[in-house]
Amino acid sequence: MKITEKYRPKSISAFVGDIDKVKEAEKYAKSKFPVILCGDPGIGKTSAAYIIAKKLDYIVVESNMSDARIASDLDRLGASLRTNKLVPTLFLLDEVDGVKNQKKLCDIIKSSKHPIILTANDKYKLGSELKRYCKLIELKPPQLGEVARLIRYIADSENIKDVSFDNISRDIRASINASFYNGDLEETEPNDFECTVDAFKENKVSSIDPIWLVDNVHMFYHGMDVYNNLKKLRYMIETNDPVFIRTLSKSNRGKPRYPNFARKGGVK
Repeated sequence: MKITEKYRPKSISAFVGDIDKVKEAEKYAKSKFPVILCGDPGIGKTSAAYIIAKKLDYIVVESNMSDARIASDLDRLGASLRTNKLVPTLFLLDEVDGVKNQKKLCDIIKSSKHPIILTANDKYKLGSELKRYCKLIELKPPQLGEVARLIRYIADSENIKDVSFDNISRDIRASINASFYNGDLEETEPNDFECTVDAFKENKVSSIDPIWLVDNVHMFYHGMDVYNNLKKLRYMIETNDPVFIRTLSKSNRGKPRYPNFARKGGVK
């Protein structure tokens, strides 16, 4: 596991950096007004988006927009943004300053039925129309002392005695990678979901059975984690994920039989 992922902040209070701007972005996202979080790489723009989504009880659908350079990619994104979701969903569009056709991207955002947070490294590469329609919020880099305290916290948590502060900078991600084994933990244990995947592999099951996970999620998670993982499974149903559909038994009419929790959510 990457240390940057393991220690990604889960709340605003744990965020290292421009907390006031994250709170401002949350207010706009709550009102479903599109927000662009802009700032240097590695200062927590994506982490801020996930914190906001968790606070507002949204799942996150993340797209790296540096790869969305052709019309078909943007068309698929537009269709998804215009589709009603079974589970409240926030769309996170990373690196929108890498999109060439920003006018089309702006038109797609205008048609969205869901809250959107965009991220960009360079505000000067953002089109004027995009900046006019979205709320542009610039995140300031953290102070070196804040980064140093985070590095010390990680070292203490992982029981790492010898850690160097020589290579820290205001880029949090780069500082962590430079301080700890290029960002990797030397020894990691698989999480509960990975253990479940491995169990299916050992039993030579061709694909993971989400219905089984629904019935047994309480064996692997507790408290809010049960709720959050059920939301992920609901999203698989809502998007007609082919792996999920293949696991469903068929009715006499040949239609998939959805589990009770999905039927109650409006899926037929």
